[in-house]
Amino acid sequence: MVNPVDTSNKTPDIKFRKISKSQVALHPQPKGVIQFIGAFVFGSFPIQYYYSLLENLYQKGYTLFIYRFPLNPFEFDHLSVAVSLLEEQYSLRVQLLKNANNYGISEEIRSFYANHKNYAWVGHSLGGKYVVLLEILSNGNIQVRDQILRQCLNKGFDKAIADIQRGDQARETADQQLDGTPAVFGQDFFIRDQRSVLLAPKFNNSVDALNSSFSLVNPLSEKLVFPNQKATQCLINNTRGFFNLMGLIRFKNDCIAIDDPEFIVNKIQELIASGIPINPEVLQDMEGSHLQPTNISTETLADSIDSILDS
Repeated sequence: MVNPVDTSNKTPDIKFRKISKSQVALHPQPKGVIQFIGAFVFGSFPIQYYYSLLENLYQKGYTLFIYRFPLNPFEFDHLSVAVSLLEEQYSLRVQLLKNANNYGISEEIRSFYANHKNYAWVGHSLGGKYVVLLEILSNGNIQVRDQILRQCLNKGFDKAIADIQRGDQARETADQQLDGTPAVFGQDFFIRDQRSVLLAPKFNNSVDALNSSFSLVNPLSEKLVFPNQKATQCLINNTRGFFNLMGLIRFKNDCIAIDDPEFIVNKIQELIASGIPINPEVLQDMEGSHLQPTNISTETLADSIDSILDS
């Protein structure tokens, strides 16, 4: 007679539900929350394209917040999109905390979701750029942050400040909506103190199509995209502490992102050479192409993301 398999400790199959504008998979015993943003086109249909990776991350113990952005090839204002994703984070967390009982969330796990340090970000390709922009806006020294923005964005400074104010207002509104409960957003500075992993981040203005790359009317797109590749690199170069809680995974056969992950690698090497300690786990090279995160076999990639977040 075959003994029955003990499934009492087995994580249930992943199930997504819509909360706010996003898809959420609530883990019964979460060790963290991964907020995922995908690549251009793929990030507009994240469940379909990244299902294998998301399922593997869920099985490792993460609750998943899956953000999507509209499929619009003429959306050049990436900073505005990044702040809109932040607004969605606030909205989603408010609904989750206010309706915890309806989602079968115990008081202990509700407290877990109220702590912003339990949240992490994973961004692939263009999604990685959105995470980078949120990291840059998380500089707690407002005067220094504004000085860097003015230096790197030039005429776009005023628009950036307007986006920041929109994000700040969204945070204040979220606190008000949680009336009577301990404020969980008041100490947040955008995504400060939240870990992040970049998967083949791409700051340039090419578009992915069938694992190839073509240019969006360059150099015209370089003028239209905000911030463009040069400005984004300037922001990274001048933002102190940028890599404190950030990891990078790049793929050896990536013919699309190419110079953007390399730029970050060179920056990390500069910091190490100058005596600034960098956790060696923040940088990992893996086999595969730029679209590796959309493959059906992603166990190794999920292991790498998990190890970076744990470190």
